[in-house]
Amino acid sequence: MGLAKPETGTSLYDPEVFIFNAASPDDISGQTLPKGPSDDLLEEAKMLVDAFRDNDNKTEFIALFKLLLNQYEVFRDEISLPTVIRPLREFADSHLPFRLQETEWPLTF
Repeated sequence: MGLAKPETGTSLYDPEVFIFNAASPDDISGQTLPKGPSDDLLEEAKMLVDAFRDNDNKTEFIALFKLLLNQYEVFRDEISLPTVIRPLREFADSHLPFRLQETEWPLTF
């Protein structure tokens, strides 16, 4: 038997003939995960914190935050509220004119 005939328009090359360039970054992380309701909740909660940057009304902030949580209650099986509260609390500590005690942050829907 002889060598296989290449298809029309194709050729066989020796491996030494190929020249490859260095890879270029594609700005896509292999660790990137799609955003979910937890990410959306955290983003909206940070916007609420920013809105209260110059407002010293702690009671109103807590009431609005609870309203925001109520909107995400349908996703309660997908959201770990303590996991969302942790980075939000750190963000709020440096952006709000008042301090919320750890016990004032809700840990359940």
